[in-house]
Amino acid sequence: MSDLVLSDFEKGFLTAHFEAHLRFEDYRCQGNAWYEHLDDEMEWVGIGIGNRMFDICIYFAEKSDPQYPQDLVAVVYECHLNADGEYQTKVNKEWFIKEVAA
Repeated sequence: MSDLVLSDFEKGFLTAHFEAHLRFEDYRCQGNAWYEHLDDEMEWVGIGIGNRMFDICIYFAEKSDPQYPQDLVAVVYECHLNADGEYQTKVNKEWFIKEVAA
């Protein structure tokens, strides 16, 4: 896996979008039960910045008893148009907005 190359503006925009998404989920899911609505234990959030498209994958590093928000991980992948004109997430390059401390 290699690092996804992003400008400082893109990093700031993606981070702000992730943080706003979490505030919305906190509002929607009372009692910090945010993770209870996750499909397949992951949340995918798409965002376009200029002519680039990204997916933010949000999940819990700890599966058995996740603690919100400390066990939350958020990683960004770039998306590219495929032959059908649909975006496809490329997971060979990544940038972490939030990692769990080792």
